[in-house]
Amino acid sequence: MGCHRYRRRVCGDDGGRAAECGARVALIEKNNTLGKKLLLTGGGRCNLTNAEYDTKKFLEKFKKDGKFLFSAFSQWTVQNTLNFFNARGMATKVENEKRVFPASDSARSIWDVLVKYMREGGVTVISGSPVSDLIISRSPAPTITGVILRDGERIRAQSIILAAGGSSRPETGSAGDGFSWLKKIGHKITVPAPSLVPIAVKDS
Repeated sequence: MGCHRYRRRVCGDDGGRAAECGARVALIEKNNTLGKKLLLTGGGRCNLTNAEYDTKKFLEKFKKDGKFLFSAFSQWTVQNTLNFFNARGMATKVENEKRVFPASDSARSIWDVLVKYMREGGVTVISGSPVSDLIISRSPAPTITGVILRDGERIRAQSIILAAGGSSRPETGSAGDGFSWLKKIGHKITVPAPSLVPIAVKDS
């Protein structure tokens, strides 16, 4: 039931970059192990990006959402992503429709790079610790100042990165928790809709 304070950030999935920039980072993980969802993606192979280097053409594939993503992809491009992994010893290959996969055909290769990156930055990983709620300061405007873990422990930080995922794979931890937390502080939540889903049929 104690309370810990972190100087800079409490993060979701990826605190590696914040740590590299000098922040003291704690990554709070709902599951007992990191990257449960990552290891399942792409049939266990993980399609990490698309080898379309023209940002405008790349974002056209996202239809109306491309405009929202333009700022982020302008600052961190497809080439940046490939450079990040290649420079850390992970070879990649391009398949149909310019999909990029690890040369190993295993999502574990990506997991290894990201976990090593966080360790090198000194990220503190708190695993098996579901967050039950956010700590909110209401004045002068609603601000997230920390989190409350399921066991009652409170962790405060100057900055928070909320990366709780959507509600696509509850068994991996993506159960939509973040939606209810953000609704409490006034964010409008759009009901999530599935995009890629399997269809089971009796015919061969």
